Amino acid sequence: MAMKNGPQKLEPFYGPPRGFSFPREIQPILDRHCTRCHDQKGDAVTQEKEKAFSLLADCNPPGPSRRTWSDAYIALTQAKGDIGQPNEIVNWLNVQSVPSMLPPYYAGSSKSKLMVILDKGHWGVKLSQEDRDKIACWIDLLVPYCGDYTEANSWNDAEKKKYDYYREKRRRSEAEDRESIAALRSKTK
Repeated sequence: MAMKNGPQKLEPFYGPPRGFSFPREIQPILDRHCTRCHDQKGDAVTQEKEKAFSLLADCNPPGPSRRTWSDAYIALTQAKGDIGQPNEIVNWLNVQSVPSMLPPYYAGSSKSKLMVILDKGHWGVKLSQEDRDKIACWIDLLVPYCGDYTEANSWNDAEKKKYDYYREKRRRSEAEDRESIAALRSKTK
């Protein structure tokens, strides 16, 4: 079908281009639909199994990555320290794995139990198509937490200044490269 239809114009994914951020894209969905039960509050004796973990946005102290991770992200990725583990709930390819040629639907949202649970209407939860698409996209993008390098960091002032210095240096270098390429192009015309 794709060959018959030819190239298609890309449509924006629910808004302007941006880095995909768990706190900005996924946490609001969890807050609307999940945290009323998955809040890790209440008496542990009477607490139902489904309430046994938190999907709250509460952030944890930073680990070696110098990032703060939310309860929800840690629970869904079954993270140990700063490292998430692909699991049956959220099944993704690890960014550090070197997989061989994989068949279609080998991993990702199509193999994640979370999508099955949500599609069945877990405890009456009905997601909009946009919310469902965003959760599937998050899984298929390898479960990113930060939309950009500065999000959710716990850097001190010196670390922020160092990052800003190198970011500005990269921007100047990119501008120089654009000018050089434009000059080269104009010479070859």
